Amino acid sequence: MKQNYFENLPSWSRGVISIVGVGAVAFIGYQIYVSIKTKQDLAKSLEAQKLADKELADLKKNGVVPTKSPAQFEVLSAKINEAVNDCGTDEEAIYQVFNSLNNRADLLSLISAFGIRYYRPCAATDPISYTRYMFNNNSFGGDLSSLLSYDLDSSEIAKINNILKSKKIDFTF
Repeated sequence: MKQNYFENLPSWSRGVISIVGVGAVAFIGYQIYVSIKTKQDLAKSLEAQKLADKELADLKKNGVVPTKSPAQFEVLSAKINEAVNDCGTDEEAIYQVFNSLNNRADLLSLISAFGIRYYRPCAATDPISYTRYMFNNNSFGGDLSSLLSYDLDSSEIAKINNILKSKKIDFTF
């Protein structure tokens, strides 16, 4: 009897049921793919933090130490994260953070403190991304380098690199 139920339906309803079924399978497959890709991206982002911590320990052995406290680097990280949230980017706030760094140990401490941060896309300019964000607040994130490259254009990143170069910090984003 159950086998005949589907076959006894009008052809249009069998088509709708088939399309909905295929769509559900495709949606679930896409969600699995996104979940796996996000985990891989976050693992890669954590690698930057680990490398920064290792290099920071090496610099400390050579007498190069950060000029700020861990709490100050946390505040600077939060300042960058807020600068890229929502509509428009506060580039000047980002430049101020990099201008406040004094040596390579400061930059590495900033990278380490930043870790992985998440941000809110702009609802007005990118409604699809914002909708994704509304369903999952951790949809958009990464380490400092990936966040900067996502939100800033090449000339703005070049300005950050020039700030670092002017402070004799050998590092480029």
